Amino acid sequence: MYRHNDNINRILSGDYNINSKERKVYIVHRTLGGAVGGWAGKIWRAIFAGPGEWPFLDNDVVPDLTHHWAVRVGDWYHQLQVKGGWNFYENDKYDAFLGAWDQYEVGVTRYNDAAIVSAAVQAMNEMPESYHLLNNNCQTYVLRLLDKICRNGSKKVRLSWLPFRPQIAFVPGQELGRYDAGVEPEVEIAYVLDGAAHMEQLQSAFDIMEKHTPMLNQQEFEQVIQQAQAETQAEKR
Repeated sequence: MYRHNDNINRILSGDYNINSKERKVYIVHRTLGGAVGGWAGKIWRAIFAGPGEWPFLDNDVVPDLTHHWAVRVGDWYHQLQVKGGWNFYENDKYDAFLGAWDQYEVGVTRYNDAAIVSAAVQAMNEMPESYHLLNNNCQTYVLRLLDKICRNGSKKVRLSWLPFRPQIAFVPGQELGRYDAGVEPEVEIAYVLDGAAHMEQLQSAFDIMEKHTPMLNQQEFEQVIQQAQAETQAEKR
């Protein structure tokens, strides 16, 4: 699948395991500004130097674009990044970021790191590539990734490969084309045992992000953009 930006994976490759030791899953939040320095200008260039749409066409308020969300499991966080208006996936060590994180526990996963990376890439591939501040952003990516890795059922099945496959179950490595068309391998899939509880979990994560992300009206949003443009000009000097 062609995408404008390559994903950035810093986790060493290994065997996929969706029945590994249970680990806590967090959604993590940071503000891209202040002590971090220069971030507003970088956000402006990354999002609005590409195909992104002006967000106030049909809305009175939009999320503050300096508030960023990601998923943390163990030592790693997984996030949507943007360059030239195009989304891509990136992971990094949780302590690699010098600023402060806020984190909120939202569930557990039995995926090992390799399986989480696979799920993260698949989640990114299922999203439109063009960033949109309202409906194709870091928050929607977080929910997609949680949906994949917080599945509490697993079983082995034989799959018949079709040109299109509904995303009922997560299959590690599917995004890499590991299986040839016409082959029916036996694979272990992860699925949702309790649909109602799973949806409540996703709703809880959404509510946390909504509560802790300020909404800006057009005047406030334009002030953020003006700051970003000023920082961009300062960097060019």
